[in-house]
Order: sequence, then structure tokens, then C-alpha cells
Amino acid sequence: GAVRVASRARIHELGVTQLNLTYARLENCTKFDGALNVCGWCRILQCDDNIHLGQSWVAQSPRFTAVRLVLRDVADVIVSSAPGELLTYGALIVRNATAALGFSHTLIAGYTNDYIGYLPSAREYDAGGYESFMALWGRSTGEIVRNAMIDLAKLAASSE
Repeated sequence: GAVRVASRARIHELGVTQLNLTYARLENCTKFDGALNVCGWCRILQCDDNIHLGQSWVAQSPRFTAVRLVLRDVADVIVSSAPGELLTYGALIVRNATAALGFSHTLIAGYTNDYIGYLPSAREYDAGGYESFMALWGRSTGEIVRNAMIDLAKLAASSE
């Protein structure tokens, strides 16, 4: 046929959140005006806590999906879901990993199946900014998600 399709899906258990709103993190805080001024809110509220949000606040077991499309033996495409916003560096890691698996094209479908917030790499997390403050599983949020995406891509790559 012209197109072959294979898909894989998996629930990934993340556990309780590790939203690290501490004074130590505020040292790298980006300044914002208005309601998104996370630094200002934390100074007012005296944030110094590793907050654990329950299942009613955020999905702790998001679903990941990978779909492989082989187009007339010309292109081998992987569509990989991310349950939030994967930032640039993390997306490049996924793209490079899927290229190493033999995929000619990688499409990352963000905000799919569930939403668990921003998904920064450790490097992006350390740089600070509002994305890192909304990384609900702390410094390892992006790595956890990227590994789940890459694991499913491996399963999809082995399917015919």
C-alpha cells in the first residue's frame, strides 16, 4: 500500500508533583509585570515549599502516543505526543533520538492526551523563567517526558 500506519500508546506514571517554589529558585527568576509575575507572588506569599499537587489538579498518569507513518517507502515519519509544552532543547533531543532510530521526519504533537504543564530540559529549567516555575515535576520534568516519548518511538520503530 501507499501508506503503512502503526501506533503505540502507554500510560506513564509520574507520581506526585515536585513544584519547587523556593527562595533559592527565585535567584534566577525572570521579572514579569502583571498576573504572571511569579517572582512577585512568591515574595508576597513567602514561597519556600516543594508543592505537591494532587490528581484533581493535574494528571499524574498522562497517556503518551506514538504513530509511525511509512509513506511509499520514501518517508518514515513518527508523530509523538507530549502532554504539555516541550521547549526547544527538549524537542531537539527527541528529534535527534528518533532520527537515530531511522525516522526521516519527527512531528511532536504538544498538548495532546493530557496537560501537565511546561516540559523544560534541565538546562532550560536552570535558566529560570516562568516555564521552569511551571515544570510540575521539577528539574527532571522534561527528561521524564522525553524518555517516555523516545521509548514509544522505539516501539513504533520496531513495528511493521
